[in-house]
Amino acid sequence: MTKNSYTATQIKLLRHRLKEYRERNPGEGRAMLSWDEVGMDMADITGTAVPPERLRQFVEGASRKAGKGPSMLTADRLQAVKDFLLNEEIGLIHADEWEAQPRGGYISIMVRIPLEDVLERGAQALLDRIELDPMALVIEDDRQDEGA
Repeated sequence: MTKNSYTATQIKLLRHRLKEYRERNPGEGRAMLSWDEVGMDMADITGTAVPPERLRQFVEGASRKAGKGPSMLTADRLQAVKDFLLNEEIGLIHADEWEAQPRGGYISIMVRIPLEDVLERGAQALLDRIELDPMALVIEDDRQDEGA
């Protein structure tokens, strides 16, 4: 898969989840990992080294040159980020989530609710935040009535 074959949604997902990885893991003497530590973790798992500053620019969408748009990684480095986040040990992207395609006429949304929120507020509070249209949940049974 070349970098041109990644969808805009997949690129956003990579950026968001790599940022999440950095922020969720404490660095040495810091609240979060440094970009250098993220790069080392990635290299340990994927075998591909990505300079820390390039990771930062990619995640932040920063432009290396004015007027050139958000920073993008090379195809092999994008693949390394994807492989890292999909890795079983890291687990920040699930294969099904990566491959998800919206059905025709629908948009795809991803909802991530931290486990702490679920435990802190309880299951009912979580369910209260979700609005569903009861009619959208009706499933029509196409089977013929067996008794008729």
